[in-house]
Amino acid sequence: MTGERLVTPDDVAEYLAVSPAWVQEQARSGDIPAIKLGRYWRFRMSEVEEWLTAQSSSTYKRRTA
Repeated sequence: MTGERLVTPDDVAEYLAVSPAWVQEQARSGDIPAIKLGRYWRFRMSEVEEWLTAQSSSTYKRRTA
């Protein structure tokens, strides 16, 4: 365990400048790394940042291919 604090969909939404509903939908579909605790979604910000970097890399590769 990393001891990293888990954050809410609202926190991730603010970081990504999107709506909390979008974050929750991405979590439900498995597109963004998330943890389900009962009925609540939680996120490790380090995993969200890694996911974002991977998204940026794949978008760049598609545009230059």
